[in-house]
Amino acid sequence: MNSHTTPPVVLTKEPSQPTDRDRSVQEREHRAYLRLYEKYMEYKDKRYKYRTAGAVFVIVSALVYLTLMFVLPDKVLFLILWIITILWCVALMLRSDYRYNMYREMLELPETDSEEEDEPSHEKHEGDSAPPDGKEASI
Repeated sequence: MNSHTTPPVVLTKEPSQPTDRDRSVQEREHRAYLRLYEKYMEYKDKRYKYRTAGAVFVIVSALVYLTLMFVLPDKVLFLILWIITILWCVALMLRSDYRYNMYREMLELPETDSEEEDEPSHEKHEGDSAPPDGKEASI
């Protein structure tokens, strides 16, 4: 018969000590999560800026184009430019809102309904890159 015997296989649910490979996978996942969270915060700030500046820009551009339409003889051209300006501004606001929601869903963060929570946090610390709900991958 076969004189060479194999050692018995021991199956466990979790290894007693994580291997170097497991640590490196966890570390890569944690870094990816932190990069994703930074993008989320970036688009949260952009969303707030575009919301406030976008509404003001639409109103100011309306006043400028209406004034130009009544002063200059080329009314149709300024009407077309006004419409293009409004569509461009709305497209920027929608894009920032879409990206913000996309990153929020990826991070599985809860939706915020109040305006107070939509304002960006201006305090940026080097060590505070973890989300506010306390989810942080262990390394």
